[in-house]
Amino acid sequence: MTEPFFVMSLNLRFGRAADGAHSWDRRKHMLSALFHRHPASFICVQEANDFQVHYLAGLLPDYRFTGHRHNPPAFWQDNAIFYHRRWNLVESDRFFLSHTPDTPSRFAESKWPRQCTAAVFSRGGRQLVVADTHLDFSTKVRVKSVRLILSRLARFAGRPAILAGDFNARPDQPCHRILTGKEPGEPGPPFIDPFEGSFAPTHHGFTGIPNQSTGRIDWILYRGPLACTRCEILHDDFGGKYPSDHFPVYAGFSFTG
Repeated sequence: MTEPFFVMSLNLRFGRAADGAHSWDRRKHMLSALFHRHPASFICVQEANDFQVHYLAGLLPDYRFTGHRHNPPAFWQDNAIFYHRRWNLVESDRFFLSHTPDTPSRFAESKWPRQCTAAVFSRGGRQLVVADTHLDFSTKVRVKSVRLILSRLARFAGRPAILAGDFNARPDQPCHRILTGKEPGEPGPPFIDPFEGSFAPTHHGFTGIPNQSTGRIDWILYRGPLACTRCEILHDDFGGKYPSDHFPVYAGFSFTG
């Protein structure tokens, strides 16, 4: 196996939310320490406003990013992938989870326009697909969304892939079963969940107390010639405060082929 690389997935929490003591300006400084403690080649963020993406860009001088829409509407949320400069961006595909994925849109049952960013990276003669998404609250919409994501990822067939994000669903829900090949008749190859068997909650509402009612809604999945060398949910606090209302999810991988 090769030298491992690490992936972090983090819902930043909408930066314009009226969160009082937990507002973006009062918690953004914690991210520097978080990223220093848990270095990653890829940082997949969800629910990111443009000013949050720009803040992270300034915070991470050794990283570039993809998946951000320039001059978006004020309440627009992106799924951006920050990648270390040791990796090269080969191509990127940002699309909407809707019947018209190449134009700003949403499924009729979806409360918000949801998106996925999928990109191909290269390093040392190897290629890797990393996708970052944030699914809807509706079970029906989530199912349609993951089927769309699988169809779009088909263009990168044959390459190892990582799919990360906030799925707004526990691992016993249909969208997880579709992605991991537990639903018959779904297109493959399936993804592997390295956290399989763990329903440890990842949402905590800035309390640090896992929300048992939601369960593990933030995932990092993988498929292809990769081995997971480490996986954990990060519970770091900074003086009793947290950089987000979600715990980050963190995993290490090595190429095996």
